[in-house]
Amino acid sequence: MQLPFFAYACLTASLEGNNKDGYQLPFHRAVFYATIFYLFFSLFFLKKLLGLYDTKRNTIIFIQLLLVFGTNVAQYANYDAGFSHIYSLFAVTAFLYYVKSYFSNKNLNDFILACLFMGLVIILRQINVLIILFVPFLAGSFISLKEGFIRFYTIQ
Repeated sequence: MQLPFFAYACLTASLEGNNKDGYQLPFHRAVFYATIFYLFFSLFFLKKLLGLYDTKRNTIIFIQLLLVFGTNVAQYANYDAGFSHIYSLFAVTAFLYYVKSYFSNKNLNDFILACLFMGLVIILRQINVLIILFVPFLAGSFISLKEGFIRFYTIQ
């Protein structure tokens, strides 16, 4: 997930007079910028997910601020940017959004994106596969869960 940012740092490192060994300041900045990028997309998907539940705008902002400043997210974004926690947050929030969106709209594209983000969750941190246990709760009811799976299996 850091590759685009690292590649940019690799391309521009020689312009600043740095070596391309991956330990210079442009590469540290690249990791930091990647973390901030995925943190903002995490907050974006969190906003969209809470919007599916018709949450008020002020409540969404409060929850986003609480997530950033009330947890270790700020620590991982600033000082431990190379750790996988922020990237996992992005993958998990995107997965949750697309699962909820699939059960709300029964759109196959949402299901495919949910599967892709589930794969990303597993690649990033294997223990986060436990997020799959939230799928029945995101469906809202047993009937909706059943209809969602039937819809998927009846697509030709």
